[in-house]
Amino acid sequence: LQEVQDEKNILELCTVIGIEIEYLLLEQTVNCSLEELERDVEQLIAKSILHFKNDFTLEFQHSAFQKVTYQKLGPKRFRLHQKVAETLEKLYEDCLDKKAELLSFHFFNAHLYPKAFEYTYRTAKLFFQKGDIQGAQTGLEKAKQLEEQSHLSIDISTHLELLFMLAETYQSQSQWERAQECYQECLTQSTQSNLALYQAKTLSGLAQITSFQGHKKEAEQM
Repeated sequence: LQEVQDEKNILELCTVIGIEIEYLLLEQTVNCSLEELERDVEQLIAKSILHFKNDFTLEFQHSAFQKVTYQKLGPKRFRLHQKVAETLEKLYEDCLDKKAELLSFHFFNAHLYPKAFEYTYRTAKLFFQKGDIQGAQTGLEKAKQLEEQSHLSIDISTHLELLFMLAETYQSQSQWERAQECYQECLTQSTQSNLALYQAKTLSGLAQITSFQGHKKEAEQM
């Protein structure tokens, strides 16, 4: 690390971006001229720290080096993650879905939890729509955890949609108790908020669970 003092700022930014570094993202995030960037990148390549994976992507030669450098950043990394995330939003404003997972990662590590929730939830919905149930479940659980632990004020419709989709992922994997718990929470809150759509959808989900568990008469009564 002592050998890269001249390229320290570029190296630190690369470390925060990750093992693989999109050159356009690096170029748009740095606070230096293109000439300075090219010079520093050439030096990091010459010192066998980085190499070009392809025409558009740099890569760390050794993942262990990237991890050690990242750990040494301390609190500075929060600001760098924020900077990377905000640059990504500007670069891909017309196709944010493609970068939603990456944006979630950077905003979370910047400790900007409302934005982290937004993109975590967005990613989970994309997985759900594609039929990737495991990916959707993982994302929805993370979004729910973010909402609860960070005490976020989420729109009630978004909150209920999250609960309902999470219940659906549990149900599709025969995780009946977890599905029932989510459906019940969704039903209680949709009733309190007088949102009939989610009441109906949730009652239907609960009825299906009851039916699958062999209680058809009870399901018909719902």
